Amino acid sequence: MTPARAHDICALLTCPLYLPLERLVASPYGALFLPEARARSTSALAAKFATAFLEGCGLPSESPLTVVTDVGGGGALAKIMKVRAVMKEKRTEWSAVGELPVEIPLPLPYRFHSIFACPVSKEQSSAQNPPMLLPCGHVIARESLQRLARGTPTLKCPYCPVVSHMSACVRVHF
Repeated sequence: MTPARAHDICALLTCPLYLPLERLVASPYGALFLPEARARSTSALAAKFATAFLEGCGLPSESPLTVVTDVGGGGALAKIMKVRAVMKEKRTEWSAVGELPVEIPLPLPYRFHSIFACPVSKEQSSAQNPPMLLPCGHVIARESLQRLARGTPTLKCPYCPVVSHMSACVRVHF
């Protein structure tokens, strides 16, 4: 507890000694009950409740515009434009709708999805089918990994030309 909070708590606990309200307003604690102080504390309290509610839902407490400018200004837009230029130069396009062909690192408060969906099978991961990290850095579901291996101890990554051993793949915990 900060000293400022301790002072506020002490003031709130001792102010009933000055009741009724006429005496309380004239007391050293009268500033707590002035209309402008009450409006300030009410709006601050409402903001704290809104922030707590949004965090409980796994949503950002900032406005969507703030999130977009923070993520875009953090280099995401520049990376997307660079990838687009390279793909245009090579005359290729990414085909996955709603997905990017590059990783965009996001700050922790802006990571909303804790459920992994395998990019190969498009299924959500589960305890029986957890996400697995390949040595090349790509992540796919265990069932997709086993299908790609076709019973052999090696497999080729579906996204890059790296050939890996099944024993080198590591389970990822979200």
